Amino acid sequence: MWCAWYEQIVTETDSIRVYNVHKQQHVDYQGAVDYFGVEPDLIPQVQSLAGDKVDGIPGIPGVGLKTAAKLLRKYGTVAEIVRQAESGGCVSALRMPFYKKKKKRSRVHCGCASIVSSLTPKLSQNITEHAEMLPMYLELVTLRLDAEEVRKRVLVS
Repeated sequence: MWCAWYEQIVTETDSIRVYNVHKQQHVDYQGAVDYFGVEPDLIPQVQSLAGDKVDGIPGIPGVGLKTAAKLLRKYGTVAEIVRQAESGGCVSALRMPFYKKKKKRSRVHCGCASIVSSLTPKLSQNITEHAEMLPMYLELVTLRLDAEEVRKRVLVS
């Protein structure tokens, strides 16, 4: 993953761009959307779900950048993903044998938009088990834009 901290501040209306040192190119709003699959303001939520190895944030087991982006596109927020996981979500992980000789399998699902972005029982279990840590992960990966205000509060205390 490339420096996701700064892509959070890229907006569609402003001319803010971020320089990606690894690719040696500037990243604008559309570049951030293309890489993460979600709007830049949802990047911290993607990171809280997928984790960030560089910063020691484990995320949810079994959730990478693509799965996190798909879940956020479907459910909107981490809180809604957790709510869906706790309520059972989609039961799309039921597997039925398709060809017994070749051992191919097909999935049976509830008719949701995309089987990949559905909350399988295992994914629901992982999210539910780690739900209490998600707010902390989200806080750790969110870039603070009120640094001057925080500094003033610390100096006054």
